[in-house]
Amino acid sequence: MNGSNNAVVAEGSALTVSVASGPGNTTDWVGLAPAGTPDSSYIAWAYLNGLQTAPNVGLNSATVMMTAPTTDASYEARFYANNGYTVLTRTAFTVQGPALPPAPPPPPPVPAITMTPANPTIADTAVTGTQVATFTVTMSDGSPFTGTATLTVNP
Repeated sequence: MNGSNNAVVAEGSALTVSVASGPGNTTDWVGLAPAGTPDSSYIAWAYLNGLQTAPNVGLNSATVMMTAPTTDASYEARFYANNGYTVLTRTAFTVQGPALPPAPPPPPPVPAITMTPANPTIADTAVTGTQVATFTVTMSDGSPFTGTATLTVNP
């Protein structure tokens, strides 16, 4: 096999199974099977020509394109001899779904307003219309203040 033991592939991705130094029978084949299942068990297979029809001439080596399973688990690519269930070699691989996309960034914080002084003391003897306090308004995100500051007089 291609020697990439314990490779991780995405669900349903193209999978290349390479074999070399085989016996050269026309009916040598490769199969994909869940790891740990009997050698007679497989979920996909192909002869060394990549088809499910045997080639006219036997191949000693080949690269067979297959589709990875769509269930996350451990699997094996197995090289079988002469239409039988004798495994000549096997290579383990893991199917793992695609990584989840990153989470979206959190929303920006709601700007806070800071007024200086926070609690002004205003003499109740001021004449109507007299400027009694000046405030500096700062938004926490540096944006300009838009709105109205209202002074409430408690009797």
